Amino acid sequence: MIETQADGAQSTSAAFPLDLTISAPPREIFVRGRGLDAELGGSLRVTGTTANVVPIGQFSLIRGRLDILGKRFVLSDGQVALQGALVPWIRFVATTQSGDVSTTIQLEGEATSPEVTLYSNPELPQEEVLSRILFSRDITSLSALQAAQLASAVASLAGKGGAGGSSRGCAKARGGWTISMSPPMRQAIPS
Repeated sequence: MIETQADGAQSTSAAFPLDLTISAPPREIFVRGRGLDAELGGSLRVTGTTANVVPIGQFSLIRGRLDILGKRFVLSDGQVALQGALVPWIRFVATTQSGDVSTTIQLEGEATSPEVTLYSNPELPQEEVLSRILFSRDITSLSALQAAQLASAVASLAGKGGAGGSSRGCAKARGGWTISMSPPMRQAIPS
């Protein structure tokens, strides 16, 4: 590693090797932002050198929730992984049941720009899945007001405005995330 001093002269500084393991028990890793509030645990190994840090590890969901489109969902799966880069890869999943249809909301991607994806079983069009998530009914039985709310939610997920609050721009959320390590809290995240 070469550093340039203020007077323009160069000095050589050694890069020190790294080999650390960081373990995070429950109540020490939190991911918050854009309607997401999750508690995780796991471990991370930091290798490489001080000039080239290489983090490898994963933190897995202990509990959490996702507030999106005016609804609250309990998370069923979640990970924050570092695979050599300093930008974590996140994946959080919430599943709910509406009649005979199971709907899933998935938030996945680099922490700087995760994407929201909607799934259903049996497979349905996106507007139908969203109708089941928001109103617990099929799209053909929505009132005029609910149809307008559904259109706003579709626009919001597409990043084109629509409903305010935590739903704005959720199709490709940008920034607004906090991943923190903290001392044990006295109160857990309510489920």
